[in-house]
Amino acid sequence: MNQKIKNLEYEKLLFIDIETVAGCNNFDENHPQYNIWEWKQRNKETNEVLTAEENIKLYNTKSALFAEWGKIVCISVGFIHNGELRIKSFTGEEKEILINFINLVKSTGRMLAGHNVISFDIPYIRKRFFINGLSEYLSDKQGCDVYMKPWLLDDAIFDTMVAWKGSAFVNTSLEELAMVFNIPTSKDNCHGNEVTEFYYSGRIGEIKTYCEKDVAVVANVFRVWKGDLILEPIIREDVEVTTQSILDKIYKASSIDTEVKKQLETLLTKKKASKKDLVIIEDMLVSLYIDNTMFKSDTETIKERKRNEIKEILNAITY
Repeated sequence: MNQKIKNLEYEKLLFIDIETVAGCNNFDENHPQYNIWEWKQRNKETNEVLTAEENIKLYNTKSALFAEWGKIVCISVGFIHNGELRIKSFTGEEKEILINFINLVKSTGRMLAGHNVISFDIPYIRKRFFINGLSEYLSDKQGCDVYMKPWLLDDAIFDTMVAWKGSAFVNTSLEELAMVFNIPTSKDNCHGNEVTEFYYSGRIGEIKTYCEKDVAVVANVFRVWKGDLILEPIIREDVEVTTQSILDKIYKASSIDTEVKKQLETLLTKKKASKKDLVIIEDMLVSLYIDNTMFKSDTETIKERKRNEIKEILNAITY
């Protein structure tokens, strides 16, 4: 593997995987959106539509792949801390899953990592997030893929499929990577094409286990590439993912949002800051938020706006 992968730190990655299912368990010709699905599956050259039987079969086997037709039933996350691979999952109502996941990603500030996440998981999560009427999605720096070319997402997402593929024209499945690196496969009791059937049969526990195993495989593929030993995952629902410090958040921010302001307020009010302390803190924020090389292309107008923003934040907190 290349130097970039070698330089990626375990403590800065959040390994993820999602499981999706068909949005409806009883899809037939009487479904209100049947005609839209029928037209989607037509022969694109002749516009000839398939039979009802063929359309229903395709819906049951393929609709989970489309965010407009499917839904997310599980998101598992994994992180490596103190030499341990810890994994937790979000299940339940889709809206709750998405809120909990996005809040976790924002709070940790970790780079997202997974297999085929740039092409599948990330856009699927984003679409379902907005379909559920939610707002305040991830920033560009944390994985928003809108108007972003895959190679422009390198700072926000690490994709094992992209890294392994290189300039080749063929994709490699996660199962194949597990095979060649002798990593225990996730495809034992459940396979991707069975998730919808498992879900509507009430077998969410098996889906959750399958999703968690995928996360473990991705994390261990990354470890093998870095020349380290494979880890056995620790799966606990009460696992707390280590969070990003307030200064790290400001370092990577394009703006100081409400969440960062609240954390700054908490930080400064724990112990009453002297005038000297405030000067030091202001200098630190300017260094991270304005003078950092990340923002070297900022115009003087933008820099002045940022300076005023910092002063207003400090004034609001201390008076």
